[in-house]
Amino acid sequence: MKRGTTKERGASSGALRVLALVLPVVVLVLLAAAAVRFFFFENDKLRQIASSPPSSSAPGEKIDPAAEGPDAHEPSAGTDDGDTPGESGGEPDDIADGAEQNHDITGGKYTYPASFLPYEVYASEENIPPLKNVKVKLNKGIFSACAQLVNLDTGETVYKNNASAPNYPASLTKILTAVVVLESGIPTGEFVTITEEMLSGLFESGASVAGFRAGDTVTVSDLLYGLMLSSGADCANALATATEGSIRGFVEKMNEKASSLGMAGSHFTNPTGLHDVDQYSTAGDLALLLGYALKNDFFHTLFTTAEHTTAATASSPEGIRLRNYLLSGAYDLSFRGGEIMGAKTGFTTPAGQCLASMTEIHGERYILVTMGAGREFGFDDHYSLTDALHLYGLVSSGVLG
Repeated sequence: MKRGTTKERGASSGALRVLALVLPVVVLVLLAAAAVRFFFFENDKLRQIASSPPSSSAPGEKIDPAAEGPDAHEPSAGTDDGDTPGESGGEPDDIADGAEQNHDITGGKYTYPASFLPYEVYASEENIPPLKNVKVKLNKGIFSACAQLVNLDTGETVYKNNASAPNYPASLTKILTAVVVLESGIPTGEFVTITEEMLSGLFESGASVAGFRAGDTVTVSDLLYGLMLSSGADCANALATATEGSIRGFVEKMNEKASSLGMAGSHFTNPTGLHDVDQYSTAGDLALLLGYALKNDFFHTLFTTAEHTTAATASSPEGIRLRNYLLSGAYDLSFRGGEIMGAKTGFTTPAGQCLASMTEIHGERYILVTMGAGREFGFDDHYSLTDALHLYGLVSSGVLG
């Protein structure tokens, strides 16, 4: 009986050894098959998409306005963070040139460029570095869905692409926040006490903050630097409350100002830029706003400053060091013939990467607003900056303007 048991155990042990040798080989074969399928069959599907008009589909669900912050939505294949495209038509070249379709981005019907939507954007032969292993096509040579480039000195729009299409503005909203504060009459040297109410919900929503704490007493000037350099939502709420007594009242002023400037494609629900389905703007509207804002000397300083240290506060006896990460030396901002001199970034997953920037080329000032870049790839790879350097380079070389 004992001898039979030993044989059985030996057979079982041998089977396990064979399984241990075979299993890794099977796994490697399956992984290799999956890789072959992705690189050959998936790429073939993409080529088919790029060579034929997109098919019609029903309008999708609205984005949940309660989901805020950079990671509120993860994009799914073939959709734009939960927004499914409506009907579209025409040949691929028509769509690449900005053919329009109905798209329910803000709860009402809007005409929306098909080229805005992932997987329905068509490649261009512009000199843009290729993306690595991603399923997306370039939009007329740039990564951004929407763009407008303006010569500030002549007022001429030298380039635009889907500039009137609605998009979520993310933290480019704070440009309007700064304008409303600067024109409110509140002294920049006035002190504001930070309250818990001003900070409520910001951490949970993943908002960027300058770092002020409840109980800190801060000047309006330092709050404005925190708003524009660190993209501080804490500063936005503090400035809104100090200026109009409440965030609701401040938002009313924001929309009044937007309307007075002719920003017909824009609507705002908060001063921070945190995602809300009813907060939207266009590249054209934001370029109009930026050109207006830069006429204010203090705003010009805010927009072009790389670093600023605040006065001492109760929570930070040495002050808080504020940085515009894009301007502070972390990135090469040069292009042939110039460099970016001022910038404000913005990002949420539904909005994609947004960038408002300024430069000087051949003695003339230019501003550029781009929106909706890199939804599929997140914030770390700066496709919006690539677009800005590319388009400014085209102006410098005489291709644009």
